[in-house]
Amino acid sequence: MRVCGRMEKTLRGKFYIFLILITCLSLVSLQNTCAQGTATEKEFKFPKDINQPKVDFNLESQGYKQFMIKLNTEAKVSTRVKVYDMVGNLIVEDTIKPSDGVLKKYDMRDVNTQLFVVEIGNSKYNKTKSIYANPAGRRKKDK
Repeated sequence: MRVCGRMEKTLRGKFYIFLILITCLSLVSLQNTCAQGTATEKEFKFPKDINQPKVDFNLESQGYKQFMIKLNTEAKVSTRVKVYDMVGNLIVEDTIKPSDGVLKKYDMRDVNTQLFVVEIGNSKYNKTKSIYANPAGRRKKDK
């Protein structure tokens, strides 16, 4: 009778382990099935600004510490403008709106540099150019 009792306990223990293993496998399988069912293309959303146009521009010096931004095409949406000094400090943060047209002038006579880095862009594209805003032979003194 003792042999049967030990054997019964061993079989019962193995049965419980087997039952736990089957339950875990079932839960993992169910979890994978649910996870696969939730990833549908209908739920994927594109950003609103995915069709933003590329930004291209030119810089022209207009005098001592003054320059003008000329967009190559008219802005269809608001376009962000950031102007930095030669060390990388942000001097001006501005926006060119569609109503502004293709030209925007900046007067930086209050800033202690003549070399400016201009970054123009929208949420998708950025372009950076630099300008030395002191045309040859046209230096004016600060007042």
